[in-house]
Order: sequence, then structure tokens, then C-alpha cells
Amino acid sequence: MIYTKCPECNLNYVKEHETYCSECLKKMNVRNNAYHETHIWDPPLTFTVINEKVNNIKTGFSVLIKNQKAAVLFAHDIKDNTEGQAELCFFPAFYKTYGKWRKVFINKFPIMFSTIEERLKKERAITFTTDERHRKNR
Repeated sequence: MIYTKCPECNLNYVKEHETYCSECLKKMNVRNNAYHETHIWDPPLTFTVINEKVNNIKTGFSVLIKNQKAAVLFAHDIKDNTEGQAELCFFPAFYKTYGKWRKVFINKFPIMFSTIEERLKKERAITFTTDERHRKNR
């Protein structure tokens, strides 16, 4: 059996089939690792939006992660309470690492696409670090 350090606290050890140690699970209010078998925890993501427009069906901007073009930043266009929020659409080569889509939250606040668009009129590139998130493992 292989043991690794817990990715949350980096102190306790977990078995290879577990995601977090029991102490961290208590802090997260999770009773067991069953939730983590169906969900993936994505750590904060640092990315750079560059002033390079991408026109597919709608206008977006190119996104670099670790100096690689990895996604396009679009405005969420579904008519709901998140309309206009910035979201990342990852390229297929990055699906396994980041998923297909990720809305941009910083300090638990959504970032609007129009805000980024206005800043890019003055700057060539903007770097962000998003909040962590949980997503379904498909």
C-alpha cells in the first residue's frame, strides 16, 4: 500500500485511494472520502489573459497557463444570474487537468468579462489567480 502526504495540510499521510486525511476532511465537513471519489478538487489556477482576440461563435481572449495557450476566456452567455461572468473554455488537450469550463472567481467574487475587456484596452496582458473549486469527476 502506498501512502502520500495529504494535499491539503501536507502533514498527515493518506492511503493511495483516499484524497484527504481525516483531519482535513473534518475541517471540510466531509464524513468520508465518498464525495471525493465523484468530485475533483482543483487548486487555485494562475493564468494570463493576453490581448489577442479569438472570434469563434463569440469573442474571447487567449489564455496562457505556464506559457502555453490552454484556453479561451469568454463571457458566460446563458440567461441566468451569472450572465456576463468571465469563464475559461479549455482546449481538449487540457480537459483532464482543468476540465472543460471554469468560471473565474477571485476571493469568492465572480469576475465579469467586461471588466477584463476594459483592462485589456490599457494593458497587453493580465495575470489572475482563481479560487480553488470542486467539480464532478466524469
